[in-house]
Amino acid sequence: MVLLRTGIWEIDEIIGLDKVVGFKFEDVVLMRIFYHRTIVESAPVSLLLVGDARIDPYLLNTFSRIMDKEVEDQVKVRRAFKKEDVVPAIDSFAGDLIIVNPYLYGCSIYHHL
Repeated sequence: MVLLRTGIWEIDEIIGLDKVVGFKFEDVVLMRIFYHRTIVESAPVSLLLVGDARIDPYLLNTFSRIMDKEVEDQVKVRRAFKKEDVVPAIDSFAGDLIIVNPYLYGCSIYHHL
C-alpha cells in the first residue's frame, strides 16, 4: 500500500493515522503549491480533480526536478465536473487518492468514504 506523503513529516504522520484527511487554505497560491508538491511526493498516485480544479504540468516538473523524482506516467488523473460524478469517480480508483476540490464543491459526499 502506498502512503500519501506531503514531504512535511508532521503532516505525514497525521495522514498515516486517518482514512480521510482534508486541508483548507485561505491562500489559494499556497494551496496550489501544496497539492502539486504532494502529488509529486506521493507518486505513483491517483488524482481526482473536482470542478474547475487544474494541475500545472510545469509546476509538477519543477517539483519533480527539485525532489529528483520522475512522475511522468506515475499520476492517474480523472475529472468530476458534476457533484453526482464524484462518488463514481472515487469508487473507480483503487488505493490512495488525492482529491483536489478547491471550492469544497459537494464536500458532503466524502462522508461515504
